[in-house]
Amino acid sequence: MSRQKTFGELSIWTKRRRVRADVALEEAQNDPSSDSASPHTSRDYPNAENAEGRQAIGVTTCILPTCEFGPHDTDISHYSDFDYGIVSASDDTENSDTDSDISSEHRGSYASRSNVSDLERELANWAIQNNISQNSLSSLLKILHNYMPGLPIDARTLLRKSKPIESVIKPIDGGEFAYLGVAPGIFARRNDLNLGDNSDVITLQINIDGLPIFKSSNVQVWPILGIINQCSDKTPFVIGVFSGQSKPKNINEFLGDFVAEINSAEKEGIAIGDKKYKIEISCFICDAPARAFIKNTKSHTGYSSCERCMQRGQHVGGRMTFPLSDCPPRNNIQFNELLDDDHHHGPTPLSKLNVGLVSNVVLDYMHLVCLGVVRRLIYFWSKGPFNCRQKGSTLADISSHLIDLQRVMPAEFARKPRGMHEVDRWKATEFRQFLLYYGSLVLKGKLPTKLWQHFLCLTTAITILVSPSLSHLHCDYAQELLTFFVQTFAQIYGAEYLVYNVHNLIHLADDVRRFGPLDNISAFPFENYLGHLKKHIRKPQHVVKQIINRISEKDFCRPSGALHFNLGAHRQHCSGPVNVDMQGMTQYKELQLQKFCIKLNDKDNCVIIDENVCLVRNILSDSSSEYLMYEKFESKEAFFSYPISSDSIGTFKVSRLSKKTEMCPVSAVQHKCVIMPYKSVWVAIVLLHTS
Repeated sequence: MSRQKTFGELSIWTKRRRVRADVALEEAQNDPSSDSASPHTSRDYPNAENAEGRQAIGVTTCILPTCEFGPHDTDISHYSDFDYGIVSASDDTENSDTDSDISSEHRGSYASRSNVSDLERELANWAIQNNISQNSLSSLLKILHNYMPGLPIDARTLLRKSKPIESVIKPIDGGEFAYLGVAPGIFARRNDLNLGDNSDVITLQINIDGLPIFKSSNVQVWPILGIINQCSDKTPFVIGVFSGQSKPKNINEFLGDFVAEINSAEKEGIAIGDKKYKIEISCFICDAPARAFIKNTKSHTGYSSCERCMQRGQHVGGRMTFPLSDCPPRNNIQFNELLDDDHHHGPTPLSKLNVGLVSNVVLDYMHLVCLGVVRRLIYFWSKGPFNCRQKGSTLADISSHLIDLQRVMPAEFARKPRGMHEVDRWKATEFRQFLLYYGSLVLKGKLPTKLWQHFLCLTTAITILVSPSLSHLHCDYAQELLTFFVQTFAQIYGAEYLVYNVHNLIHLADDVRRFGPLDNISAFPFENYLGHLKKHIRKPQHVVKQIINRISEKDFCRPSGALHFNLGAHRQHCSGPVNVDMQGMTQYKELQLQKFCIKLNDKDNCVIIDENVCLVRNILSDSSSEYLMYEKFESKEAFFSYPISSDSIGTFKVSRLSKKTEMCPVSAVQHKCVIMPYKSVWVAIVLLHTS
């Protein structure tokens, strides 16, 4: 006869069945209203150890173990709530067994509504942040529900406490459309608004763009997105969304609700707390096709398609070109009165807004410069006309240099350099990094001098227009450089390539004068959000409804207040240089500041202190402040001298690192730099993008 297993040797499921049966039996025996004994019989435990185990479990609380415990592991007081889910066996607390070994405080840990609600919110946030499908989340909830009956068993219950109003979805010409509104988006971010006491206006940046959803289908969405200028959280919010087989066919249906709300909010305002704020449109940020669509004007291939000047294009080599750079400018009054018939298709509903449709519809440099001009230049060097195409060995050298730089790219660069053979897969951020940081380095000595210096004109001008400190001082000079770049472009690459994007470089400085650095009015944050929005769509049916559902889920789980980095010093160590009088301070490997991070590695340790390029060797901290131990380069000079000395725009060639370690407070750091090796020296470039 086989030996009977002890309780500790049983599987978790057998333990649960036996414990539940015993609980039910003892409840039935203790119930005076019971007329008959329970049909369940008590199971015999083979030894005294298991009997003690039964007593420790108690009769009114069922403890569901997540791991087997041995014959002597009957004391459960040292297990945390994550080891056991505690489920009340009876809702009648008056009849609970006061002799139970489990305290009342422990008994209600996961059964309490507050703890379950906290867990629900954490699970909901986890599912949303990781884009977990509802089927997968429901499967997980059904497993957890066995241990925590307070949890829902369906993802729809967990993620959406109230169903979105489907009446907001309406059919319009070409598809379906839902208008969510500007006011709800602002109100949801009310805790993040930085409004002065004397301010009564909230300004918005608006983006409208088309987004293809599937490669095998023509289904696309056209969202209306907004960013609040006075908000610390620069994540866009959805104002409206259209879905169909093409772009909206009726612009009045698409924009009518938006125009009506903005006009009303500008006059009457919206209430936030005990104060009313007017809503105004700061600017529209769109790519060229979207700008032509919302303004109802000729597309970028039309003869009179330039949005800023009256120049009439010329067909050269099968392309629409704009060879002139001194034509009369357009203005808002002329646009609203439709004076140029060749420029307009007809009126636009946006003309009802108090917004200049020439001056306040900006030229987005992400599409115009990064994805437009810079990509075209690289195409010329690799596959263009013979007069500017480079040899395969030259392109291989450039690619090799780009790949070598991957090891020194700072943490602020989400994408590392890739070779020229992958340029068709480069993203906009990669073209931006190539233009502003490592392009001048990897091309020096490889491109012909004429082509390299021509590229430097573009690099210098865009660096000035992007820099917060340089853009308001040298905007006129940047415009002169861009005009020169466009004029010589035809001489180097051919007049047939003076297309819309190249021509509009001469108008970029006008937007900087009005709105500040180019990054203030770029489409980068909107394009990032569109990537997240696309992940919300899991099937081609009911696209708008899916987006609204995901938005309602995010709003339900959205934390109050803006999200911030974990600022301060992190990752302690004890191996760095320390001054004798600083021996009592704690050493760290990483320091997260508001705009950038400093680390003790070759990628993130280059900073500018007192106009010197330095390498941080240690981070020290006490209870009140942080300090840096650093070494500085003794030699600092310009990396290039054409069209201006590069040190005036924050690009330096440095060498001869001092072996003397100095110390300064963190507040002395002026900039972080991208530092890259070049032959026997280093090139340091001030970091302009710190998000």
